[in-house]
Amino acid sequence: MDFFRFNKIYVIESLLDERRTGEELYRDIINIRSSCHSNLATEYVQVLSLEDWCYTIEKITQEVKNEGIIPILHIELHGSSNHDGLVLANKDFIPWSNFVSDMRCINIETQNNLLITMGICFGMDILYYTSLEEPSPFFGIIGSLYALQNDDIYIRYSEFYNEFLQSFDITKSLLCLFRANPDRPQEYSFVNAPELFRRIYKKYLETQFTTDAIKKRISDTIMEDETKCKVKYTSKKKKVFASKFKKELKKTKNPFYLSHFNNFLMCNKFKTCKKRFTIPRTTKEFLTTNWSDIMPNVIN
Repeated sequence: MDFFRFNKIYVIESLLDERRTGEELYRDIINIRSSCHSNLATEYVQVLSLEDWCYTIEKITQEVKNEGIIPILHIELHGSSNHDGLVLANKDFIPWSNFVSDMRCINIETQNNLLITMGICFGMDILYYTSLEEPSPFFGIIGSLYALQNDDIYIRYSEFYNEFLQSFDITKSLLCLFRANPDRPQEYSFVNAPELFRRIYKKYLETQFTTDAIKKRISDTIMEDETKCKVKYTSKKKKVFASKFKKELKKTKNPFYLSHFNNFLMCNKFKTCKKRFTIPRTTKEFLTTNWSDIMPNVIN
């Protein structure tokens, strides 16, 4: 519990005419286990329409903002088979971009403490809609890239919350979720915001700063400028531009990285985040950092 805080668990469900596993999970595990902790509140919310969804998100956001609530959100509804969003009980549609925006609003108010657990088919598609140029929409997220079965959702999250609401050990709880229901493939994963940033930005640095990549960026920029201004660069002008481009790239590489790190993890917004997320000061340090020292006890 060193790296995120919470004091309320919401179970948000949008299912009709099928097994309501979110309600079962709330009744059988979450509500019972949480009753042993006087400072932990819980709430089950049935969301049937987009209007219900918007009301619920606004209510939670205001609770966080005005009442000091720091929630875990357990969400059970359907993921679109087109991988472009979420489908509510009445068939109303939430595009992934809107869902990410909703979660980001809540996570900012929690100062990057929001944990989301998802019983949603293709729920980890959220990662494809998460931009490093904006604050993270979650501190941590549990979900799947695959189609899921109701029975498996209930079994795995029962094991997760049964352990978590006793030990508050995220690592042990994830192991319980991953190892539950051995008759089915393990299709869940956990990602936290620092690790997501590390993965994406590491790939960016390793692919966009090679000699060939820089040459291509220079060539593309020249071509774009020639098309826009309807002029043709001479060989000499191309060499001068390339030299300036490389110097500017070298000068801005570290500040650009720091800006993204601080913004995504909200270190530029909150002292609490700056304290939680130790930041490598240069891209060189970033690439050689042992991230288990920054975010220990995390399973990816």
